[in-house]
Amino acid sequence: MELREYLSSVVDMCRRNMTRTEYLYVCMEDFVLQHGIVFSAEGLPEGFEPAEPRRCFANAFELLDDKSLIYCEGYGLCEGLIPMHHAWVATEEGTVIDVTWGAMLPKRRAFYMGVPFRTEFVIEVVLTREKYGVIDNWENGWPLLTGRLNKREFLDDRLGEHHGQ
Repeated sequence: MELREYLSSVVDMCRRNMTRTEYLYVCMEDFVLQHGIVFSAEGLPEGFEPAEPRRCFANAFELLDDKSLIYCEGYGLCEGLIPMHHAWVATEEGTVIDVTWGAMLPKRRAFYMGVPFRTEFVIEVVLTREKYGVIDNWENGWPLLTGRLNKREFLDDRLGEHHGQ
C-alpha cells in the first residue's frame, strides 16, 4: 500500500468515528495530507552519520543548527516496515537527510510524506512542550489540528518549488 493511500484510509476511518467537531483536521494524518510533501530516499547523504534509532524527532531537531536544513514531520515508510509517525530534515533542493533510518537506507528505500516546518516554530514548540515533535502536541490542545494557527506561522515554503503533492 502506498503511503498516501495509507494516510487517506486512516483519515477516512477517523472521519467515520470522529466525535470532535471543533478541529479543522480529523487527525494528524489529515493534517499531513493537507500540508505535506512527498519525499523518497535511498541513502544517507555524504557527511552525515546514522544516529540513535527511535529518536527521530530529537535527531531531526539536533540537525537544525544548520540553518539551510528544513525540519519535516509526518509519516515515513521504510520498505518492509509499517508506516509510522516520523521526522527528518531536508535540504532546500528536497534531499532527505534521515539520520534515524540512515543505517537501513542503503539496504531499503524509504518513502515520506511530511510537512516542512519553519525552524523558529519547531524550536518554540519543543521549548514550550519540553518534548520533541510538533504535530502531536496534545499538551497544548493540538494547535495545528484545531486550525488555531495560520500556515504562515508554521510552514516553511522553501521546498514548495521542488516538490508537489
